[in-house]
Amino acid sequence: MAKNYHSDNKSFVIYKDWEEYVDALGSDEEAGKLFKALFAFSKRAEEAEFVGALKMAFIIMRNSIERDGEKWENTCSVRSEAGKKGGRPSKTNDFSENQIKANGFFEKQTKAKKADKETDKDTDTEKEINTPPTPSKGEAAPKKQASKPKIEKTQFAEFVSMTNDEYASLVAKVGEQGAKRCIEILDNYKGSSGKTYKSDYRAILNWVISRYEEERNRGGNFNGNGGDKNVDTTDNEHSKYATEF
Repeated sequence: MAKNYHSDNKSFVIYKDWEEYVDALGSDEEAGKLFKALFAFSKRAEEAEFVGALKMAFIIMRNSIERDGEKWENTCSVRSEAGKKGGRPSKTNDFSENQIKANGFFEKQTKAKKADKETDKDTDTEKEINTPPTPSKGEAAPKKQASKPKIEKTQFAEFVSMTNDEYASLVAKVGEQGAKRCIEILDNYKGSSGKTYKSDYRAILNWVISRYEEERNRGGNFNGNGGDKNVDTTDNEHSKYATEF
């Protein structure tokens, strides 16, 4: 005989496999008696006096109701203790104190791992922002191009300019008077033709010196460098020497 058990639970579970025990009864009247007896046991712990198949069905169902009631009361007790301590246990079939502590431990671990992942993600983002791109295998790293200092040029005539080093080099080639005459020849040509050069110094080396040497050989008068004639340079003659480079 079962113990005098009474649960405060307001309900009990009817399992699907009980159907075969009910079908084994002799009539619907016996099935009604069986369920009335189950309600009496669940609410008031009253034992029914049955015999035969009806008794067997009652015992099986009564034991299930009894086990479910004990489990429910244990759950209520654990929740009550947790409420007194200010916490709520995790949902589980076994509400023992050790398992509640274990669940709390794993929950803390999960939160800690999540925080670590978020920190790693932030760190990776900072690395992507601050770290310059690494060249792929076989690709040379980009070289820093040093900016070339801009060399200032001196205006030696209205249309002729060059650096002081270039002028000194020109003087070394043709002398100071020759350098002035070369500048004059180029200035006249650029002023009359509108021609421009990337480097006036290179233009003088390319054709103006040849024109200047021709003047000297012909004995022309060019700014006190000797000669009996003042030789003017025509556009055709300029074009003969003003070769593009």
